[in-house]
Amino acid sequence: MVHFPTEFFETGFDRLKSGLDRWLGFPMLRAKFRKKCGYELNLDAPETWNEKIQWLKFNTRGDIFVRAADKLEMPVLVKELIGDQLSEGLFANIHQQGYEVDDINFDALPEAYVIKPTHGSGWLRIVTPEHPAEIDDLRDQCARWLRRSFGYRQFEWPYLQIKPRIMVEELLPTPNALGADDVKIHMVNGKIGFVLLAKDRHGNLTRDYMKEDWTPFLSDKADALEKVFGWEKMRDVALAIGQNFDFVRVDFLSTPTRFALNELTFFPDSGFTTAGGQEFDRAAGKLLKLPAV
Repeated sequence: MVHFPTEFFETGFDRLKSGLDRWLGFPMLRAKFRKKCGYELNLDAPETWNEKIQWLKFNTRGDIFVRAADKLEMPVLVKELIGDQLSEGLFANIHQQGYEVDDINFDALPEAYVIKPTHGSGWLRIVTPEHPAEIDDLRDQCARWLRRSFGYRQFEWPYLQIKPRIMVEELLPTPNALGADDVKIHMVNGKIGFVLLAKDRHGNLTRDYMKEDWTPFLSDKADALEKVFGWEKMRDVALAIGQNFDFVRVDFLSTPTRFALNELTFFPDSGFTTAGGQEFDRAAGKLLKLPAV
């Protein structure tokens, strides 16, 4: 009897479900949106942040989005967009990469690293001396990643056009167990709309939305937060990248002595952002002007 991996059926079901939902006018997507966001999704005349992110999923196309979403191709694209000088020292080191699990020599890896596939979001394993991993377990995880498709469930189409690969990346050293901070610069129509600083994402996550000057995004009265190391270059990089898209979130990893461009994101939270509540949803939505299609 032929044995089909679970991922084979999951991908087939996700593809069938998304195709049916699209054909019927997105009733399942609309129901999920209503449950998570608390109001009806309007794709014909979107006004809120979440509505406009959903709209972008169905109205953006082009190879540049696929290259930007591909975790190995993204640095190549960024260098083309902003030049070698601004790109210098911008990325974490890549230890190994490959199309198959056997392409990765696990015995040759350092004691700390991040391993992940190129064609998904949120799929990764962090290995450290304090949190080691069995090689056989990592190999099985990589094989499962390579058999899966990311993008059908939430209609995030760029991921579906990426050739799956496995990559092993440098883990940025931090002075404590919390890991690197996330600095997510939301580029809206070529300008910095707002910045999200997320700390301790693998523990007690905190999220602060700020304006470019690091004062709170929804208040002019509160004190500014302390800017992270390398903020000025992060800002310049994000501004240069943002000229090429109606919207892109430029994601950095940040430590007290180092930072690295980690990802480019086009559909934050897949258009289901609830942090900040409806006040954030409305205020951020007003910033983003959608292109005519």
